[in-house]
Amino acid sequence: MMLAETENYHPSSIITEGSIKTKAKGEQFMNDYNQQLESLKNGEIESITIEKEDFLDFRTVLIAREDFKHFRGTAYHHGTTVYTYTVEPSK
Repeated sequence: MMLAETENYHPSSIITEGSIKTKAKGEQFMNDYNQQLESLKNGEIESITIEKEDFLDFRTVLIAREDFKHFRGTAYHHGTTVYTYTVEPSK
């Protein structure tokens, strides 16, 4: 089956690992990431762990925030990144 023949096809769809994430779903993911970042900022959680396949979606949300320089990411093996919140912004 070609992509154009699928019911969920949209010109702004993103294909990852055989599945299609449409803008609407992407917006939901963005809201989830924003909620997690707010929880981290407010001290409700200590860190956020982002896997390699989610990094670009997460990064898009992160850099759109005015306070993005307060979030520090530490990269680990196999593409896992753990984010923490810092009082002082990075330079």
